[in-house]
Amino acid sequence: MFSQNIKINNIFAAFQEDIINSFIKENSLKNVLEDQPEIFQNALLIKNILRNHYFWQDVEPLENILAPAKRAIQAVEAKSSNMALCFLELVKMAIAIKNISNIKI
Repeated sequence: MFSQNIKINNIFAAFQEDIINSFIKENSLKNVLEDQPEIFQNALLIKNILRNHYFWQDVEPLENILAPAKRAIQAVEAKSSNMALCFLELVKMAIAIKNISNIKI
C-alpha cells in the first residue's frame, strides 16, 4: 500500500509539473481560463481518480497484460530477435489474460 501511495504521488507530481510548465511556457493561463474552464474541473476529476486505490488495482492487471506485449514488440524490433522470444512473450500475455478472467469479483 505504501509503494502505491508513492507511485500515485510521483505520477501526480509529474502531472502537476507538466501542467505548470506548459502554462509558464505558453504564458496563456488567462486564455485557458477564458476559453476552456472545464480543464480545471477535469483536472480535479483526474486527481481524484489517481488518488483512488481501486484505480490502481485495475491498472495492475492491465500492466501484467501489456508488459509481455511490450517485450514482444521490443523483441521483434531488436536486430538479434527470433520468433521464439516473441512467442514466449505472447504466451506470458495469454497467461496474464487467463489469470484476469479467473479472478472472481
